[in-house]
Amino acid sequence: MEKRINKEMLYSLYECSSLEKKQFEKLVEEYSCTKLSYWKKFAEYFFLTLGSGFFLSGITFFFAYNWNNIPGFWKFGIILFLLIVLIVISISKKIKILVQKMSLFGASVLVGVLLAVFGQEYQTGANAYDLFLVWTIAVFSWTAVSEFTPQWLFWSILSNTTLILYFNQVISGSNIAYLFVGLLLLNIFVFIIPYMLGKMQNYIPHNYYRSLMVFVCNFLSFIGVAIWLFSETGNKDKQISEITLLLISIIWIAGSFYASLKIKNILMFSYFALTVVSIVLMLLYKVLGDSEISFLIYTLYVLSGTYALIKIISHRQRKWSYEA
Repeated sequence: MEKRINKEMLYSLYECSSLEKKQFEKLVEEYSCTKLSYWKKFAEYFFLTLGSGFFLSGITFFFAYNWNNIPGFWKFGIILFLLIVLIVISISKKIKILVQKMSLFGASVLVGVLLAVFGQEYQTGANAYDLFLVWTIAVFSWTAVSEFTPQWLFWSILSNTTLILYFNQVISGSNIAYLFVGLLLLNIFVFIIPYMLGKMQNYIPHNYYRSLMVFVCNFLSFIGVAIWLFSETGNKDKQISEITLLLISIIWIAGSFYASLKIKNILMFSYFALTVVSIVLMLLYKVLGDSEISFLIYTLYVLSGTYALIKIISHRQRKWSYEA
């Protein structure tokens, strides 16, 4: 495994050794600057993703502009033709793997378009959550075998949208704590499942997937603690749901802290620290209220907490960098 070297380590080496300036500059360029090959790979991914986005946007706007003038048969025919083309591309071995994965992603989007057209043409009368539920189930198998991080992000958006629409359209007016219990459990599942399947596929999602999902789960946990903390006393069912949400939130926060130490991930550790500082601020507000003196205390706490966060995170990052 290649040893990671950052600029701070190189400057320490330069100060404590007899390296000449030219040698030092060469080391900085070799180990700390992004190589040309990385930029080429980034450009390839970026322009392919951008092109796919423009392609799908063009299809969407074409249908939106000419929708009323297209017969129902041709609507289904065009969408099915494009869907078949993308599926064939995604399984063709003569095409680059990245193009195959982007094609499968595009096919997943077209499945939703096909379901929307079907509902409009035959006036099924289904709620919006029904469409997203079928869409989520239909593309899960493709997502599970895609080994493509954007595909997993897309599926997470579908599943979260389905749950939110179900809560708003079917069980509207019920305790909001149930919604956040469902969202937190769902996002924990969506976060874990790619890594579980990846063990069988020799695949690991990109770091941004973990960073984004951990952030979402920490944010939901923060909201869960806030709901319990500021909720007025209600009936027994409401109390049980809020306590359940609180327990799940605490378990996730503690688990994310343990995971950040185990895998030495500074971003996960930062999310944990920020969540804890925010929760303590809420506790202070719950105790002190909104008096003039309390706002002074909040200001001092935010300033000192921010400084402490920077120091703790910086210290932890330096420690893990030297241990790597």
